[in-house]
Amino acid sequence: MVFIFTALYAEAEEIIKNYALKKLRNMTKFTLYGNEDICLCVTGSGVMRASVGVSAVLAKFSSPEDKVINIGCAGGNKEGVYLCNKIKDNIFKRTYYPDMPPKHSFKESELITEKNVWKGDKEDPCLHDMEASAVYEAASFFVSPEKIMFLKIVSDSNGENVTKEDIRLLFKNNFPLVQDAISLFLKKEEENFNFTDTSKIEEALKCTVTMKERLKRIARYLDIKGSSIYDYLPKELECKSKKEGMKILESLEEKI
Repeated sequence: MVFIFTALYAEAEEIIKNYALKKLRNMTKFTLYGNEDICLCVTGSGVMRASVGVSAVLAKFSSPEDKVINIGCAGGNKEGVYLCNKIKDNIFKRTYYPDMPPKHSFKESELITEKNVWKGDKEDPCLHDMEASAVYEAASFFVSPEKIMFLKIVSDSNGENVTKEDIRLLFKNNFPLVQDAISLFLKKEEENFNFTDTSKIEEALKCTVTMKERLKRIARYLDIKGSSIYDYLPKELECKSKKEGMKILESLEEKI
């Protein structure tokens, strides 16, 4: 099953129509639409609603084999449809690295999740939304990180008022790309891609389970980008404690 989460019905309407999703019985506080392969939930705007919506739906209906995709609008100084390769939470100051398909034709962008609507900054190269970091964190309790994907369509560049009709039209005009992304997500295969083995780095940094996951996500992100994690690490990696290892890991995250 693929679980799709949008903040607004206007973002979901074209998906519901084209995939012939039917309104499901209200088993949660959130309205669900689905068929045999897809379950779509409109959570409402903001990190709180996104977190509660994702948690409520996945806790009740998901299995570890299921996949999650967050689809929605974002503000930014560019146009088009983007897969998000890095998510920064501007509220709790956390950073996440969604796994990316080794081969795809989409443009990629960093995405920053804000508490309020982004007001615009001509020098800012990132996209901005109000839900993605909450979707990632909530979904990661139920499925593994490589089964979570983020697709954003740029709707505004300086916080201007965007109507529901504007969003409906935006999704209608870009729907072939939305379909391509969903198909790409469903078909995402990594067996032919050689990712860096991080086991020696994990040992040297005395990583905890959580640190290992963070390290692997960074390594995969850099592999797909054509870089190596070793280019960003100090030559001397042997740490005397987990605390020292954590400092190196945090420094690594800042560098990329």
